[in-house]
Amino acid sequence: MRKSWIILRQSFIDSTAYGSVTLVWILVAMLEILVPLVIWLSATPVGGSFGGFTKSQLLAYYALMTLVGNFTFWWLNFKIEEDIRSGDLSNILLKPISYFRYRLLNQLADKAFSFLARIPIFVVVFIFFGEVIFTNFTLLSLILSIIATLLGSLIYMLISAMFGLFSFWITSTRGFISIYFFSVYLLSGELAPLAFYPTWFRDLTSLLPYRYVLSFPIELILGKLSPTAIVTGFIVEASWLLGLAFLVNLLWRRGLRLYQAYGK
Repeated sequence: MRKSWIILRQSFIDSTAYGSVTLVWILVAMLEILVPLVIWLSATPVGGSFGGFTKSQLLAYYALMTLVGNFTFWWLNFKIEEDIRSGDLSNILLKPISYFRYRLLNQLADKAFSFLARIPIFVVVFIFFGEVIFTNFTLLSLILSIIATLLGSLIYMLISAMFGLFSFWITSTRGFISIYFFSVYLLSGELAPLAFYPTWFRDLTSLLPYRYVLSFPIELILGKLSPTAIVTGFIVEASWLLGLAFLVNLLWRRGLRLYQAYGK
């Protein structure tokens, strides 16, 4: 526990040292949310709704996206790829702590700093959209949304790690990662609420992991899902989590057998 705390504290200090870079990324993320928000608000009739969302609900949806995304998005792929390519993986493997635990603590420190930097945004969200967010709010919906967010965070973390581990076999995974990021943007509900898509497309996204890293927790807290849809969603989410955990463990064990440090 003491080792974890030391790594977490040092990583947080490193994050603050490069705080300006993190703030730029936060600004970029906010712009990616604001642009589609403006587009969909313009397409929604005054006093009407679009895809089952009123203008107020759309505002609440995109506002909640900034909160949920802060907890569910991980960037392990870049760190893992860099460690393997540079040879730094050898040094970390010699540390008295597991590799993934070490990297996860690094990322948690980044998330903590990012969360602190976004606090003013969250305050504005709850001041202006609190009434809409809490319209269908219940203690159960909050608990379910928190659980879904945690599971979605683990899913994104495992997918991110999976792409990073591909570096055991190929020199650069950036092309694959770019495709994945685009898939997340389109299929997770980041571009637009999934209710805006055709029925067949929504059915497809409900079977894929992308929905569960963003849209599913938000739909829960906004009261957009039936009891049957909630149960089905958690079953699919848990299935992806178990499957990805098995796959990442398999890639890690087989990759280490092939690994030869080079670079530094």
